[in-house]
Amino acid sequence: LGDHSIKFGFSALNAESANGQALTGPSNAASSNGQFPLLYEVVPAETAPGVFAPQLIAVELHDAAVAKSKLSAFYLQDTWEVNPGLRLMYGARMESQSMAGSDGVDGLKFSGSKWIQPRVGLTWDVNRDGKTKLSASFAIYYENIPNVIGSAIYGNQVFTEKLFTPGNPAWSYNNGNPIISNPAGYDLLIDATGQTNHAPVADGIKLPKRQEITAGFDQVLKDGWEFGIHGKYRKLTDPIEESAISDAAGNYVDPGPTGAGQAIVWNPGPTASWTGLNGQHYSVGNTLYPEAYNVFKSLDLTISRKTDRNYLNFSYTWSRLYGNYQGVSFVNSPTQEGLANYTGAWTNY
Repeated sequence: LGDHSIKFGFSALNAESANGQALTGPSNAASSNGQFPLLYEVVPAETAPGVFAPQLIAVELHDAAVAKSKLSAFYLQDTWEVNPGLRLMYGARMESQSMAGSDGVDGLKFSGSKWIQPRVGLTWDVNRDGKTKLSASFAIYYENIPNVIGSAIYGNQVFTEKLFTPGNPAWSYNNGNPIISNPAGYDLLIDATGQTNHAPVADGIKLPKRQEITAGFDQVLKDGWEFGIHGKYRKLTDPIEESAISDAAGNYVDPGPTGAGQAIVWNPGPTASWTGLNGQHYSVGNTLYPEAYNVFKSLDLTISRKTDRNYLNFSYTWSRLYGNYQGVSFVNSPTQEGLANYTGAWTNY
């Protein structure tokens, strides 16, 4: 059966994402008790037909949005020296992921054999002399749950949103900055100081899946010259995003508690179903969204020459990224520590 080299292991990662906001500016743009940052927006209101006056919407931010994710995985790999020129690598990785809000309750959880990721690869020394080699591999990977989804949807940010109307003497302008002279003169739009905000999760939600195929050819030529060509194909499907789904007329299918459209956590695609915060089950046969995906293709060409005193290398890469999804970025934080897995708002393009 040839020689086998078996490897196995376990990995675990706990990550925390905090999303907070602060305001710079004059001290008079402070909240009613002076303790919390105030973000404000001045928007027009129609006080009479064709007559508009400014109204102030003020948001007091009490606590940052905090989300915590846990990732664990077990992997097993065998490297099989089938014969002196052929090496076969195969194995699998089983993943478990969860994301909880600041209350510690899991909003998303994926575990079990459904998330096994197979990998297989081979290298073949055609003439068993190290000069002509072929290689190929296939693998499935599951991406991490984007942290920004957790902080935005499960972070339970504590805030209030207040409306100061044009005719109310509670506020005025001072050199373009609002002054709140009557802190009690508002209409309360949103009070999120004691609620837990876990957005609905779509039925059958999946982890983002990436498939990768590689193939390569390397040849040693005369006088120290070497030539190589390597191709790569990657496809991402089932990204996790949050969206408020509307019908063809522009009306929200699930209006949510405020009527502004309830966002759901889902894999963007043509159909969706979920249970709203009101307990009602929604099913949409045509979301007006296509299946979200992207594909990356590349071809690397290398030519090199090595002598006792010199090394010459030339390489050229052709690549193409296409699809209707911009992709999930998996990067380190600016301090090169921790995990910052983030994504932009889902927009089909």
